Amino acid sequence: MTVNGQIKTWNLQFEGREKMILESETKILNCPRPVCVIYNPRSLYNCLVVCQSIWRIYRAGDFVLLCSGSSNQEVPWSGGKFYTVDKIMLWRENGVLYVYKLPARAIRPVDHSDSSWSAEPPTCLYSVPTGPLMECLLVHKKSMRTPHDIVIRGDRDGRLSLWKQDREKDISSEGLVECIHTSLTETWDENNVAIVNEKCERCGVTLDITSSVYLEPLSYLACGLSSGDIVVGLVHHFLTHALFKCSADSEEVDTRVRLKGHKGNVSVLLYPHTSQPTSYLPNILYSGGVDFSVKIWDWRKATLLQSFTTHTGPVARLFLPPTQATGKLRGSVVSVCKDNSIAITTQTQITPLFVGSCHHTAVLEIRWRLAEDILLVHCLDDTVYVWGLSTGHLDRIETGAVA
Repeated sequence: MTVNGQIKTWNLQFEGREKMILESETKILNCPRPVCVIYNPRSLYNCLVVCQSIWRIYRAGDFVLLCSGSSNQEVPWSGGKFYTVDKIMLWRENGVLYVYKLPARAIRPVDHSDSSWSAEPPTCLYSVPTGPLMECLLVHKKSMRTPHDIVIRGDRDGRLSLWKQDREKDISSEGLVECIHTSLTETWDENNVAIVNEKCERCGVTLDITSSVYLEPLSYLACGLSSGDIVVGLVHHFLTHALFKCSADSEEVDTRVRLKGHKGNVSVLLYPHTSQPTSYLPNILYSGGVDFSVKIWDWRKATLLQSFTTHTGPVARLFLPPTQATGKLRGSVVSVCKDNSIAITTQTQITPLFVGSCHHTAVLEIRWRLAEDILLVHCLDDTVYVWGLSTGHLDRIETGAVA
């Protein structure tokens, strides 16, 4: 469904491999700024179209209007779903939940050939405030042996609320009773969640996370530990073990990858594929540690590809050259050390491409002039060092107004 109210359908039942599936039908509905389209999962006879100002029930297939409702308030609708065959739930952006009972013509097939027929109005059973910023609503139908259904509400701030709907009282404001209200923030603070609950093999002390990087778009997380190890795994696996206190001897298979090679804290991690996917493979991970080394990993195979020890202090930062870089600079990584030195390394060479180590103060930023083959290094004392990239020689030092 498009923003101007056009609904398009495609027939997905085709034989063989087609180059292109064309739309089978396009119809213009009087539904400005639609929010969602929901089919009735229990009857497949009708569908619900929710717009910001109105909502409508259409017959599935030919989209004949069965009934509709409008918004008498300035707060727009933000979603809806079918609760039963003849009842729907709608909610506004302010979190007020409405329950409507649909007319008979909207829930079973009838003959609409009579031109005098018009859409019957629905009946609002009740409305109840549930809190602002509602994003989703889930209705869990329990077995008939239990006297209630479960209604779960979630919002964009990570809050969850759970209600019990008593079947004996029918659907009403008295039958909907809130029993649980929680949020991700409260759970996180109360449980003091540790994403990586690793302990030292020698002393049994819990290891600290000294660096981390998100491997987008793979939904993996890499965490560098104070022991020098790097743990890579799916984000939801980390959260499952942390929030639900999974023990080490649980039956769940541990799919995390462990990279061993650093001695001491892993100070920085870099996943270059996220920002420059054409220059770096998705299995490459860079790390720097307090052991003065920069390492290149194939994290999928848990293999160390290269290790460079060009600095004389802990590695502080890792970043990439510009996307316009060509030749040897393409696919390289720049490391900045706490000893005020910088280095450019790449996976394809066993020696660094460039090392600059005569800066008297900390390195603040680096600027590139690729056309002139020059690297500019700005330091804490406002001094600019001009390096030749090809030769690796210091061309000059600028201070004052020239810098």
